[in-house]
Formats: sequence, structure tokens, C-alpha cells
Amino acid sequence: VALLVCSVPFLLHMRQCRYYAMATAFFTAVCLAYLRFLARPTVRRAAALTLSLTLLFHTNFGTFLPAVAALFLHQAFWGTRQTSRPFLWSLGAVVLLTFPWAVAFYQPAFIGKLSLMRMYKHLEYYIRITNKYLIPLAVMAATSLGVVLWRWRTGRRYPVPSPLSPPVRWFLMLMVGLQLAFLLLPDQRHMRYLIPALPILVIAEAWWLVSVCLRDRLRRLGWVVVALATVTNALQAIPPAMPLMDLAEELTRAYVGPMEGVVGYLRAHGKPGEVVKIPYDDRTLIFYTDLTVARPSEFLRETYPDWVVIRRGWMPKHFFTSAYFHQLEATYERIELDAPDAFWQNREDPGLHHFRRAWWPPPVTVFRKRTSRGDVGVKAVPG
Repeated sequence: VALLVCSVPFLLHMRQCRYYAMATAFFTAVCLAYLRFLARPTVRRAAALTLSLTLLFHTNFGTFLPAVAALFLHQAFWGTRQTSRPFLWSLGAVVLLTFPWAVAFYQPAFIGKLSLMRMYKHLEYYIRITNKYLIPLAVMAATSLGVVLWRWRTGRRYPVPSPLSPPVRWFLMLMVGLQLAFLLLPDQRHMRYLIPALPILVIAEAWWLVSVCLRDRLRRLGWVVVALATVTNALQAIPPAMPLMDLAEELTRAYVGPMEGVVGYLRAHGKPGEVVKIPYDDRTLIFYTDLTVARPSEFLRETYPDWVVIRRGWMPKHFFTSAYFHQLEATYERIELDAPDAFWQNREDPGLHHFRRAWWPPPVTVFRKRTSRGDVGVKAVPG
């Protein structure tokens, strides 16, 4: 629990107003419901498994499919007469509760053209980010290999605390392994796709810490390793750092991103019904302002709305040398907001996340028709 609660990548994803937290919760619920079902396959526990799978489907289809495949494979190899029939009834109920929605609403996306090279790059990416941000795979593998070699040379046994039974161990490995295998198929790769499986990965890390580090002779040193694994990234990065301190600084100080600056200024100076266009993140303006937002796909068209928001990272370079841009400069008031024109407002991926205000980008520029009233031609503070 401590490893998960102190995992900054996990916290960054859980606080997002997206599917990450629910997908992680329901994926964990599926694991717990299935393990309880294996221990005693009652109708109530089969119903709990059905409910967990259905909720996972309606939260994230991409996490649901490999989870069902893992359950099916596990039953095929480790199922018994007592579990097989109620499991099939449970799976049938899940199909009835999900298949109509899958047919009606699911549209495959982000698949592209499969290739072995793309799958290899995806695999390398997920192993790398897992080792760098989630759990110390390299250290875990090296120390485990050392234990195996020590046992081979000395012939001594190396007892482990409370080893999991083969069915449970293989179930957890299937749940994580098939999730990773499924992630090799889309054309995009993101840490958020792997986050639902993080609780199982952290269980593996905790078991490794107890097995390898908290031994009788190494207990004091082992607790130091546990502390390093919990509150620092010393087992994963050089130089080491304390990500929790970065998160605490972000939570205790004001952070202003590009879209926060744009929204604050438009809410203060825009009028309902005025038209604004922006090359990316139009949904933020739709949700937080009363302005009419043009489609981002039409941004490069020579139109003259009330507001034009410049986001340099989302626009082609030739736009700034075009006659249309020069016309905007001639007929509109130029406003530089007190907000950095960073590529993202902020991202949950720790490699892209800003714990502090980005100082390197230029300020966000907004163009306003000269016929509109208000403060123009000066640097503006958001809101």
C-alpha cells in the first residue's frame, strides 16, 4: 500500500478527470473478485465478478479485453468442475451486458498498420518506463539473478515468505502479461495504458523487497532499501530524486499553464456569442467559456473571428510567414498573456509533467479584433 500511495506517477494519473482511476479500480476489483471466486465459487461471488467485468468494459474497452482473455485462459488450465460452470454463466452474463454496447458504439481506433518493428518499439517503451517510473525492474532482475546463482553455487535453499500458489501466481502473471501484449497492438503508446496493472506490479515489488531485502542478517539494510523504494527513485534513476517533494511543491504553489491563461483571459474579457478559434484544445474553451469555438480543423482557413489564440507547438511554421498571419497582425490587437506557451497544459506522464511553471516557452499570444473593447496591447494576467 505504501509503495502505491507514494508512487507519484500513480497519483498523477489518479487525479485526472479521465478514465484512469476508474479503470484501475475496476481492474483491481476484477482480480479480487476472481480470486475470491476461486476460493469459493458461490453465486454471489460469480455475480461480483460479472459486475466488476461489466463496469470495467464500460470504463475502458482496451483494458477489458485482455482481462477477459486472462480469466478464460486461467480457467482453461486451472479451472475445476466447481468453478468452470459458474464461471461460464458469469462470462455469459457479461456478454449480454456488454456485447450490444460494443456493437452499437465501439469504433476501433489508433490501430494503424501492424509491424514487428512497431511492436518491438512499444515493448521497449513499456519496459523502459516501467523501470524508470513504476517499479525498479533492473534492480529486481539483477538481485533475483544473484539469489539464483548463489543457490546454484552453494546448494542452499533460499526460503521466501508466503509463496503464492501456482494458480494465483499464474493468474496475476496472465493479467499483467496479456495487458502488455495487448498494448503492443495500437499505433500509440502511453503510460496511462499500463496504469491499471500497476497495483499488481507493486505487489511484485513488495514481494521482492520482503524476499530479498528483509532477511534476518540484512534486515537493517533492507529497511533502508524499502525506504528508498518508497519515497525516492534511487533504485530507478541517476541522479536520485524525491518525486513526492516535487508533487508537494506543485500542490502548494500556483501553477499556470497555457490553457489556464487563455481561459482566464477569455472569461474576463470575452462576451457570450463571440467566436474564438484555436488550433488545439478547443474542448477546454467549449467547457470553460461562453464563447463560440470554431473547429480546430478550420484554423488555417482565412477567417476573422473575434478571437484568435496562437499555440505555436500546434501550428505549422509556414503559418507565421503567411499573408493571413500578417493580416491578423495588421487588423487585430496583439495580447501576450502571463502564461507560458508550453506544448501541453500539463500531462499526467511524469516524463512530460511540469511540477513547476514552465519558464522556457514564450508567452501565449491572443489576437483580438480591434472593434472589440477591453484592455489590449499589453501583457495580461490570466483571470
